[in-house]
Amino acid sequence: LPGLWIWCGALSAWLTVELIVGRLHSGEWLVWAIVNKFAGWFVLLGNLAMGGLVAAADADDPAKTRETFLKALFVSVWVIAAAAIAIFVLARIGLFALPRGNNSAWRLEGVFSNPNGYGYFLVVAAAFQAPYLARRYLFSRRWHRLGFTIMALAIVLSGSRGAWLGAA
Repeated sequence: LPGLWIWCGALSAWLTVELIVGRLHSGEWLVWAIVNKFAGWFVLLGNLAMGGLVAAADADDPAKTRETFLKALFVSVWVIAAAAIAIFVLARIGLFALPRGNNSAWRLEGVFSNPNGYGYFLVVAAAFQAPYLARRYLFSRRWHRLGFTIMALAIVLSGSRGAWLGAA
């Protein structure tokens, strides 16, 4: 689509202004509606970029398309889990204030509003990654182990007993 990135950039700028106006109006950065609209937009842009990577992969080579999809999936799960862990740790030690009613200081939620749903998502992502952990198919073993460790820690910190059972 011609001009798609111009529209995405314009909407990103508008949402950034909206975030600042929301902060000035509410006095808080982390009001649910403000942050979810702002961060959610960039998550959607990331999904668009990952979809573009998968679509741009060689259509004549399904293995290459699958490999690109799995790389994008694993890296996005690792980054979201690492960010959720960072927010959790910073909130627990008091360096990051969360709005009232937010559970992120006690249980990881990731991009979900439910820690149990996030734990389940991580278990499913770990199940997809497990076969690649022993081999150096997509990334080096070091990167797979690091990503798997981040996901395992996020599963534990989600506080979801169902996710713990699913991981076992």
